[in-house]
Amino acid sequence: GSDPSWINGRREYTDGDRMNRIHWKLSSRSDNYIVKELGDNYSGKVLLIPDTYACADGAERDLVLDVFFSLSTALLKNTGECTVLSCEDGITAETVTDENELEAQLVSILDRDNAKRELSLTAGFSEECALYASERFAHIVIITPRERQVMLSQIEQSGCAERISVLCTGKKGSIDESRSSDVIVFYLREKGRLEIPDGFIV
Repeated sequence: GSDPSWINGRREYTDGDRMNRIHWKLSSRSDNYIVKELGDNYSGKVLLIPDTYACADGAERDLVLDVFFSLSTALLKNTGECTVLSCEDGITAETVTDENELEAQLVSILDRDNAKRELSLTAGFSEECALYASERFAHIVIITPRERQVMLSQIEQSGCAERISVLCTGKKGSIDESRSSDVIVFYLREKGRLEIPDGFIV
C-alpha cells in the first residue's frame, strides 16, 4: 500500500477528486466516474521545469530564468534541496542541494540554449513520463511563456506528480487550458505579482 502506483481500491467519484485518478476504462462502463485509490507515498520532491526552449527571444528566456532562480533558491532555503529537469544526457531530474549546484544548472541551461537545440523541455518530459513511473513528485512546476494542453495532459495522465502547476510568464491566455484538467495555471503580472485563478483555494 505504500507504492504510489499501486491501486489500493476503487470507488465512485466525489467532488474534489483529482481528474488524474479517474479510471477511464471502468468509468466508460458505468453511469458514474470511477476513481482509483492509490498509494500515497509520493517522494515529497518539487520538480522545477524552466522551459526556456518555449521562449521566443532573450527577454522571455531571462524572465523564465529569473522566476526559476527565485523559486529554486526559496526551495533550497526552506527544504535544503530542489529538483530540476535537465537534458544534459537525456532528460533527467537532478537534485540540487546548494547554491553552487544551482549555479551550475543555470550555466548548463544557458549552454544548452546557446547550442540552439530545438526541443521544448516540457514536450520532451511529457514523452518520457513513463520513465518516471518509479519516482513520483509531490509537485511539478513548469515555468514557461506558453505551452500546449496536449503536453500538460501527457504529464498529468502519467501520474508522476500529485500536483502540477504552470507558472506562465507570458500574456493571459498563452496556455491552452482544459476544464477537465487538474493542472493549475498561474500568470505572472507586472512587478512579479501572481494572478490567482478564479475559485482557487489555497
